[in-house]
Amino acid sequence: MNIKVIELCSYGETADFEAFDIDTKNLDLLFHPENWTFNGGGNFAVQFKQGDMTLEVYKEGRLILCKAPSGQDGKTLTHALLELWPRKQ
Repeated sequence: MNIKVIELCSYGETADFEAFDIDTKNLDLLFHPENWTFNGGGNFAVQFKQGDMTLEVYKEGRLILCKAPSGQDGKTLTHALLELWPRKQ
């Protein structure tokens, strides 16, 4: 895995992050991460909620985490979510 995380914007205590895996292009959209509530989706993207945070996962190997803790904590969480996400063969 070759995961990169970038901070898209920050709102004081929260921020939005995008993570993408340069090596993997096919995430399993049927996966449901623990402690997240499914919020909808289809063949190309799915969305989950946890508290104020929103997680959008895209089949092509990237995800966006909105309203995450700002700074290194949010960056680490975003990286861990993409690292944990199963890939389809």
